[in-house]
Amino acid sequence: GIHPIQLGILFVVCCETGFLTPPFGANLFITMKITDVKLEEVALKAFPYLLAMWLLIIVVAACPDFVMFLPRLLM
Repeated sequence: GIHPIQLGILFVVCCETGFLTPPFGANLFITMKITDVKLEEVALKAFPYLLAMWLLIIVVAACPDFVMFLPRLLM
């Protein structure tokens, strides 16, 4: 199975990815309203961070030792 800590990290990163992607990208719409910038420009600026989060999701899902290093060290 999957460790609860790994599942929690995957859940949080996947939720943030959902908040950054249209059509339900709440963070994009909030940023757009605060800065008075078009959605396209905000989405283009957020795209590199979105790619990094997708890479992080793959690493966290594929390598549980990457996630569990610090919790195992502290336990």
